[in-house]
Amino acid sequence: LILFCQFHDILAGTCIPEAYWDVRNIYGESLNIAYEILNLATQRISSKIDTSIGKSLVVFNPTCVQTRFPVEVEPWPIGYSLIDEDEKPIPIQMIRPSSTAGLKRALFIADIPSLGYKAYKLVEGDKTPQEFEGVLKASDGMMENDYFIVEFDMENGAIKKLYDKRLNVNIFNGYGASPIVLKDEGDTWGHGISKFKFEEGRFGNAELSIVESGPIRATLRVKTSYRNSTIWQYFSLYRGLDFIEVKVRVDWREKNRMLKLSFPVNLEESTATYEIPYGVIVRPANGEEEPGQRWIDVSGRLHASNRDVNYGLTVINDSKYGFDVYGSEIRISVIRSPPYAQHDPHKVDPKFDDYPYIDQGEQNFKYILLSHLNNCWTNNFNRIFELAEMLNTGLFYVFEEPHIGYMPNALSMLEISPSEVAISTVKLAEDSDDVIVRLVEYTGKDHTVRLKSTVLGRDLNVHIKQFEIKTLRIPLDRGKPIVECDLVENLLS
Repeated sequence: LILFCQFHDILAGTCIPEAYWDVRNIYGESLNIAYEILNLATQRISSKIDTSIGKSLVVFNPTCVQTRFPVEVEPWPIGYSLIDEDEKPIPIQMIRPSSTAGLKRALFIADIPSLGYKAYKLVEGDKTPQEFEGVLKASDGMMENDYFIVEFDMENGAIKKLYDKRLNVNIFNGYGASPIVLKDEGDTWGHGISKFKFEEGRFGNAELSIVESGPIRATLRVKTSYRNSTIWQYFSLYRGLDFIEVKVRVDWREKNRMLKLSFPVNLEESTATYEIPYGVIVRPANGEEEPGQRWIDVSGRLHASNRDVNYGLTVINDSKYGFDVYGSEIRISVIRSPPYAQHDPHKVDPKFDDYPYIDQGEQNFKYILLSHLNNCWTNNFNRIFELAEMLNTGLFYVFEEPHIGYMPNALSMLEISPSEVAISTVKLAEDSDDVIVRLVEYTGKDHTVRLKSTVLGRDLNVHIKQFEIKTLRIPLDRGKPIVECDLVENLLS
């Protein structure tokens, strides 16, 4: 089902509208099958955890990186707090629920091992600490935590100052997170277009309001408009976390236009690095439109406190895969709205004034801003990869009633080191009960990798070359050897 939707016109958005009803249903069926399997697997695991200490919230991490990341829970049981296995209270913040029927929604920061889970105990009464370390505050047009001070322009709604408190530098040299509208007279396929460079205008008429100001998260909503279109950006800072999270809602009503978000980074001699399938690539920062996956990074030289430092900004998102970089300005391609399936030299018949255009109406996406010293390769890849995994895959949870079990309150089912090597796949083999584990090296270095799994009873070292994709077949019988195979699981000679 999914492979059918990999047809190039489906992926590119260049089919007729009717095709996308089929695609939506195909993806919906695929997702439903996957969610049924996921729900069954998590319920089966949580039923084996020893929760005899009381009702528990079990948080799962399906990625290969240990993480500390926000979790939102709805419905939250009224009158309950959260403690960990050491009886230590976990700070929670009540936030706006999705329901208007009196349900509660809670936010907390979970610390979960790689490819594993952690069970938190729910206890009656208010156990949330009353004092918190560090800074987190929001006021009119300004937000601050231990890492950043963010100031917004009250007229256009863009970030006018993004201040890194660790280095005492301003990250942007212009308006950041600014929605830009560009003219786009190209056909649906974008034939002959290498750059979108004719800026028509920017969103403005800003309305700013604080929507959250709690012990864990502060959120400032920025509403801006352009002609008939509106954007809401929800900028969030967390206590003790080193990134800025932004949730975006767009109501787009423009035709033959391109919408981009601009991030002018205050760098010289910059290098643009893009995530691609199973790797990364450096491309010229010449303003040409380029594809990427979950993140793009610009790193270079920044002048800070009478000295130059190597510095960078990574923009991670969950659903936008077109970018351009000119100098040190990153621009994310958010929406492109030509007519459906219009292929030059054929034009839309002018007698049809109701011809459908692409991406009209409302859509939502998220992105993260992560600043760092050095480039994205040097001591930063693991953090970038972790946040990309969390933003696109995330943590999920189940409630579990008290019962006896043989599994511990927290467990990593598979651990890997060093962090420059990722696990992209863990699955059963197609022809047996062997476990298939696929490794990917992302940073262009050779490594000796350690894989450890208490569940499989294995602890091994394996060599991986720079940018290599390595697939291992691990028998459940510990007496049998682990062997390397190819991508279709045939043994390598």
